[in-house]
Amino acid sequence: MKHEDEVTPEMLKIVLEYSPDTGVLTWRERQKEMFDRGQARHSWNSRWAGKPAFRLTSSGYMRGSVLGQRLLAHRVAWAIHYGKWPDGFIDHINGVRDDNRIENLRDVSAAENSRNSSTRRDSSSGALGVVWSKARSKWMVRVGEVFIGYFDDLEEAKKARLDAASRLGYHRNHGR
Repeated sequence: MKHEDEVTPEMLKIVLEYSPDTGVLTWRERQKEMFDRGQARHSWNSRWAGKPAFRLTSSGYMRGSVLGQRLLAHRVAWAIHYGKWPDGFIDHINGVRDDNRIENLRDVSAAENSRNSSTRRDSSSGALGVVWSKARSKWMVRVGEVFIGYFDDLEEAKKARLDAASRLGYHRNHGR
Protein backbone atom coordinates (compact mmCIF):
# COMPACT_ATOMS: atom_id res chain seq x y z
CA MET A 1 0.00 0.00 0.00
CA LYS A 2 1.33 3.46 -0.88
CA HIS A 3 1.72 5.93 1.96
CA GLU A 4 -0.49 8.28 0.02
CA ASP A 5 -3.40 5.94 0.65
CA GLU A 6 -2.93 6.48 4.39
CA VAL A 7 -2.38 10.26 4.53
CA THR A 8 -4.99 12.41 2.82
CA PRO A 9 -4.48 15.91 1.37
CA GLU A 10 -6.89 17.17 4.03
CA MET A 11 -4.67 15.73 6.77
CA LEU A 12 -1.62 17.35 5.17
CA LYS A 13 -3.30 20.78 5.17
CA ILE A 14 -3.84 20.51 8.94
CA VAL A 15 -0.17 19.94 9.75
CA LEU A 16 1.67 21.67 6.87
CA GLU A 17 1.75 25.09 5.25
CA TYR A 18 2.68 25.14 1.54
CA SER A 19 3.90 28.23 -0.29
CA PRO A 20 3.22 27.70 -4.02
CA ASP A 21 5.48 30.66 -4.87
CA THR A 22 8.56 29.31 -3.08
CA GLY A 23 7.75 25.60 -2.97
CA VAL A 24 8.58 25.45 0.75
CA LEU A 25 6.59 23.26 3.13
CA THR A 26 6.68 24.24 6.81
CA TRP A 27 5.10 22.81 9.93
CA ARG A 28 1.94 24.48 11.21
CA GLU A 29 1.29 24.98 14.90
CA ARG A 30 -0.45 21.94 16.30
CA GLN A 31 -3.64 22.23 18.27
CA LYS A 32 -4.01 20.64 21.71
CA GLU A 33 -6.39 17.99 20.31
CA MET A 34 -3.41 16.43 18.51
CA PHE A 35 -1.63 15.65 21.82
CA ASP A 36 -2.36 13.65 24.93
CA ARG A 37 -0.78 16.27 27.20
CA GLY A 38 -0.59 20.04 26.90
CA GLN A 39 3.17 20.10 27.60
CA ALA A 40 3.95 17.98 24.53
CA ARG A 41 2.05 20.47 22.38
CA HIS A 42 3.99 23.45 23.72
CA SER A 43 7.29 21.62 23.27
CA TRP A 44 6.43 20.50 19.73
CA ASN A 45 5.20 23.94 18.62
CA SER A 46 8.17 25.82 20.08
CA ARG A 47 10.59 23.41 18.38
CA TRP A 48 8.96 22.78 14.99
CA ALA A 49 6.13 25.22 14.10
CA GLY A 50 7.13 27.49 11.20
CA LYS A 51 10.23 25.42 10.37
CA PRO A 52 10.87 23.47 7.14
CA ALA A 53 9.20 20.05 7.19
CA PHE A 54 11.38 18.39 4.54
CA ARG A 55 15.12 17.87 4.09
CA LEU A 56 17.28 17.55 1.00
CA THR A 57 18.35 13.97 0.27
CA SER A 58 21.49 12.80 -1.50
CA SER A 59 19.36 12.21 -4.62
CA GLY A 60 18.44 15.91 -4.71
CA TYR A 61 14.79 15.51 -3.71
CA MET A 62 13.15 16.88 -0.56
CA ARG A 63 11.83 14.11 1.70
CA GLY A 64 10.30 14.00 5.14
CA SER A 65 8.11 12.13 7.56
CA VAL A 66 4.53 13.38 7.92
CA LEU A 67 2.08 11.71 10.27
CA GLY A 68 4.41 8.71 10.47
CA GLN A 69 4.77 8.30 6.68
CA ARG A 70 7.89 9.06 4.63
CA LEU A 71 6.85 11.28 1.72
CA LEU A 72 8.42 13.27 -1.10
CA ALA A 73 7.87 17.03 -0.87
CA HIS A 74 6.90 17.49 -4.53
CA ARG A 75 4.05 14.98 -4.18
CA VAL A 76 2.91 16.58 -0.92
CA ALA A 77 3.01 20.04 -2.53
CA TRP A 78 0.83 18.77 -5.38
CA ALA A 79 -1.63 17.13 -2.97
CA ILE A 80 -1.98 20.25 -0.83
CA HIS A 81 -2.30 22.61 -3.80
CA TYR A 82 -4.79 20.54 -5.83
CA GLY A 83 -6.51 18.69 -2.98
CA LYS A 84 -5.65 15.26 -4.41
CA TRP A 85 -2.63 13.06 -4.86
CA PRO A 86 -1.11 13.10 -8.36
CA ASP A 87 -2.22 10.37 -10.75
CA GLY A 88 1.28 9.69 -12.07
CA PHE A 89 4.78 10.99 -11.57
CA ILE A 90 5.59 14.57 -10.60
CA ASP A 91 8.01 16.05 -13.11
CA HIS A 92 10.17 19.02 -12.13
CA ILE A 93 9.88 20.98 -15.37
CA ASN A 94 13.17 22.84 -14.95
CA GLY A 95 15.00 19.68 -13.82
CA VAL A 96 15.81 21.08 -10.37
CA ARG A 97 14.68 18.31 -8.02
CA ASP A 98 14.23 20.50 -4.95
CA ASP A 99 12.32 23.30 -6.76
CA ASN A 100 8.80 22.51 -5.59
CA ARG A 101 7.07 25.69 -6.73
CA ILE A 102 3.71 24.67 -8.18
CA GLU A 103 4.56 26.29 -11.55
CA ASN A 104 7.53 23.90 -11.80
CA LEU A 105 5.53 20.72 -11.13
CA ARG A 106 3.45 18.68 -13.55
CA ASP A 107 1.62 15.36 -13.17
CA VAL A 108 2.85 13.04 -15.94
CA SER A 109 3.08 9.41 -16.95
CA ALA A 110 6.35 7.48 -16.54
CA ALA A 111 7.00 7.86 -20.28
CA GLU A 112 6.45 11.63 -20.18
CA ASN A 113 8.65 11.93 -17.11
CA SER A 114 11.51 10.15 -18.89
CA ARG A 115 11.16 12.58 -21.79
CA ASN A 116 12.38 15.38 -19.52
CA SER A 117 15.66 13.73 -18.50
CA SER A 118 18.96 15.51 -18.20
CA THR A 119 22.20 14.47 -19.87
CA ARG A 120 24.32 12.15 -17.76
CA ARG A 121 27.42 13.73 -16.25
CA ASP A 122 29.64 11.00 -17.71
CA SER A 123 28.38 11.53 -21.27
CA SER A 124 31.27 11.50 -23.76
CA SER A 125 29.44 13.84 -26.15
CA GLY A 126 27.78 16.10 -23.61
CA ALA A 127 24.42 15.38 -25.26
CA LEU A 128 21.75 12.85 -24.38
CA GLY A 129 21.42 10.17 -27.08
CA VAL A 130 24.68 11.07 -28.86
CA VAL A 131 27.46 8.48 -28.50
CA TRP A 132 30.70 7.72 -30.32
CA SER A 133 30.61 4.57 -32.44
CA LYS A 134 34.09 3.05 -32.53
CA ALA A 135 33.01 0.61 -35.24
CA ARG A 136 32.00 3.41 -37.64
CA SER A 137 34.18 6.24 -36.27
CA LYS A 138 31.12 8.48 -36.23
CA TRP A 139 28.67 9.95 -33.77
CA MET A 140 25.54 7.81 -33.47
CA VAL A 141 22.26 9.49 -32.55
CA ARG A 142 19.22 7.89 -30.90
CA VAL A 143 16.18 9.45 -29.26
CA GLY A 144 14.69 6.87 -26.95
CA GLU A 145 14.44 3.71 -29.04
CA VAL A 146 14.46 5.59 -32.35
CA PHE A 147 17.70 5.46 -34.35
CA ILE A 148 18.37 8.81 -36.04
CA GLY A 149 21.67 8.22 -37.83
CA TYR A 150 25.46 8.52 -37.88
CA PHE A 151 27.27 11.85 -38.15
CA ASP A 152 30.88 12.93 -38.73
CA ASP A 153 30.46 16.18 -36.84
CA LEU A 154 29.47 16.30 -33.14
CA GLU A 155 27.57 19.58 -33.48
CA GLU A 156 25.62 18.20 -36.45
CA ALA A 157 24.78 15.10 -34.39
CA LYS A 158 23.57 17.23 -31.45
CA LYS A 159 21.38 19.33 -33.74
CA ALA A 160 19.90 16.19 -35.33
CA ARG A 161 19.08 14.86 -31.85
CA LEU A 162 17.38 18.10 -30.83
CA ASP A 163 15.34 18.22 -34.04
CA ALA A 164 14.30 14.57 -33.69
CA ALA A 165 13.41 14.95 -30.00
CA SER A 166 11.16 17.88 -30.88
CA ARG A 167 9.46 15.94 -33.69
CA LEU A 168 8.95 12.94 -31.37
CA GLY A 169 7.24 15.01 -28.67
CA TYR A 170 9.98 15.14 -26.06
CA HIS A 171 9.91 18.00 -23.53
CA ARG A 172 11.96 21.05 -24.56
CA ASN A 173 14.25 20.47 -21.54
CA HIS A 174 15.02 16.85 -22.45
CA GLY A 175 18.78 16.40 -22.45
CA ARG A 176 19.55 19.73 -20.82
